[in-house]
Amino acid sequence: MSDAQSHGAKATSQRAAIADYVANLLDCAEDPKSKLSREAARLSAQALDDIIGVAPQDRIELKLPILLKKLISGNKVVWARLLLTVNGQIPEFYDRALSLSPYKGKLLLLVSDWGNRETVQVDGELARRLGWEVRPLRKHKDRHREQFIVAINPPVIALADITRLPRPGEE
Repeated sequence: MSDAQSHGAKATSQRAAIADYVANLLDCAEDPKSKLSREAARLSAQALDDIIGVAPQDRIELKLPILLKKLISGNKVVWARLLLTVNGQIPEFYDRALSLSPYKGKLLLLVSDWGNRETVQVDGELARRLGWEVRPLRKHKDRHREQFIVAINPPVIALADITRLPRPGEE
């Protein structure tokens, strides 16, 4: 198998493991008392750890009880991070995740300010719907980044007149 094929197979297995893990997290959020859902989440976290090869102290499986507690209690920061991950990596889970979150019924926009006026990044469902280009956060080295989640009620968007201007060559 060539390096490209090997890399593609690894990416496919990672995506499948992430999807399985997120599905199990959402099952736990939907039915917090289900021991079966919690065990499935633990096993999928363990499998994801093994596939991505994290250091022992960084294993997702070890952090799972705290994460589940925060999800079930409606922690907005944890839900925002999960929604943005789902939106970017496994969008087919986005609607379900949003419906279980404290942001139910809202359009989300992530705004990252890199401490200078030249670099402001937007991400989230609204950015995706508008076709805005999104650059990955990890490419930036600035430690002074601030991030905000903007939760917008859809009726407000319906009142807005938003026009996406074509890029050069798209006209």
